[in-house]
Amino acid sequence: MFKNILIFIFFFVISTFIVYEILNSQNITTLHISLFEPKTQFSIQNAPSQSLKGKTINLSGAVSYQSRAANFGLSITTQTDIVQGDSLSTLGNGKALVIFGKIGNVSLLPNTQVNFIQTLPQNFVVQQTEGLSIYQRAGKIPFTVRAFDLIVDLSDNSSVSIGVDKDKSIVTIDIQKGIANLAFTDLNNVSNVVNLTQGEKAIFNNNTQSLNLQ
Repeated sequence: MFKNILIFIFFFVISTFIVYEILNSQNITTLHISLFEPKTQFSIQNAPSQSLKGKTINLSGAVSYQSRAANFGLSITTQTDIVQGDSLSTLGNGKALVIFGKIGNVSLLPNTQVNFIQTLPQNFVVQQTEGLSIYQRAGKIPFTVRAFDLIVDLSDNSSVSIGVDKDKSIVTIDIQKGIANLAFTDLNNVSNVVNLTQGEKAIFNNNTQSLNLQ
């Protein structure tokens, strides 16, 4: 009987030591992973440090500004900084001009919304969801406008008017100066790129994924 008790105690001590070593090893591994796990640089409150900043000028009428961290827009009447992730809307007879020094200008006419989704030096991208805007590219940084499923790339020193009818899913493009490349995928899943030059106009139907030159 005593021998059996000694054997039981021996195996109990050995088992306890093995379990302790396993748990200790797991804790070390977990600590090692947490110490070397990369930390994300994304912040809802703050735009990326390398992103470019614009400012609103020539405000008139009702203009609403929504910051990247807000859930709703606020009425503005004075100059406001615009950073990546911000949105600007003109209501009723409202108008606004946004200037990005190294990129160009965005002029919002009444009842228009533009989302500044990317303002990095490598590529400047805005999304127009409704209304009429005039875009002027003044620098070498790529300048892209997205309206529904249509992508419009502006050439250097170009000026393009884009109208978005969100009810009819129609986009109207008017090249006032320079060149713009229009890209979209049709219903047959075929990619299309159309080059427009000064004086040319086009209408894009988002429902039929088709482009008609005017």
